[in-house]
Amino acid sequence: MIEINNMLDAIDLVILEELKEDSRKSYSEIAEVVGKTEATIRR
Repeated sequence: MIEINNMLDAIDLVILEELKEDSRKSYSEIAEVVGKTEATIRR
């Protein structure tokens, strides 16, 4: 069985942490925290 941490990178983990804090955050809010574009977060 593949461990989930092997499939996620550091950015994915930050996104998940942000959503755990507030699952209603917008893509643009998360993008600002992560330092990526909104389009990147949507993918």
